[in-house]
Amino acid sequence: MTSYDAFQNVAMLSRLFFWNPVTG
Repeated sequence: MTSYDAFQNVAMLSRLFFWNPVTG
């Protein structure tokens, strides 16, 4: 796993945590 992959994972998790409360 590259650092770029890790960054993508963090970005995806951040999107879930930030947007779920707003949409759901």
